[in-house]
Amino acid sequence: NSPPIRVDVVPGTQHRYSGGGYMIVQQLLEDAVDEPFRDIMQNAVLEPWGMTASTFESPLPEYLSEIAASGHRADGSVIPGGWHTYPEMGSAASMWATSSDLAQFVIRVMQSYTGQSDGVLSQDMAIQMLTSQIDNRGLGPLVYDDGSNLFYFMHPGANDGFTSVMVAYPLRGEGVIIMTNSDNGNALWREILNSVSIEYGWVRDYTSLYVSTAVVIVFVLLGILVLHWTGVRGRSDE
Repeated sequence: NSPPIRVDVVPGTQHRYSGGGYMIVQQLLEDAVDEPFRDIMQNAVLEPWGMTASTFESPLPEYLSEIAASGHRADGSVIPGGWHTYPEMGSAASMWATSSDLAQFVIRVMQSYTGQSDGVLSQDMAIQMLTSQIDNRGLGPLVYDDGSNLFYFMHPGANDGFTSVMVAYPLRGEGVIIMTNSDNGNALWREILNSVSIEYGWVRDYTSLYVSTAVVIVFVLLGILVLHWTGVRGRSDE
């Protein structure tokens, strides 16, 4: 499915979107803990953070495959089998989740960042995670910090037949998760995200695409969750 992972630049000198890089991190964790990655994540993150509808199991277990959304190509056809089971099992391509579970993740990251960690993610690590390293790239998400409370982080996602995005404003305790089961989903989530941004006063134009019925052929299932966490009290570095 993918070529072998090769290091061909000096680490830390440039940004590159790299599923392969996460596969290396996964292998390091598995070697250190001597457990499968899915179990590490279940015990260390998913269960403590109440992400009960999320899993890194691959192939997807039957009890979840019965309720999972099927992906759609741009022409409206269903992905054969509903979705792909990727050889890169684990960190790079095999997580399944719901919008409400991803909201739990976002809220816990925001809590940790603002000094209200529950012990799963420390404030120091959350700050590193949400600090731009190179070209607005944090340790995982995209990070945009203009020094105001409109500082936000985001991560768009795409596998064949599925597109999604999550955006969060840690100093405001607000965010949105949008999930679609179509390759056309990017056009739709930009419009939805722009509407949410206007409603919540984020004042940022996320859409440069005009969505027409000729382009958006099918969106069978759409998961949207707008979160507002009221426990924000500003970041404390103490």
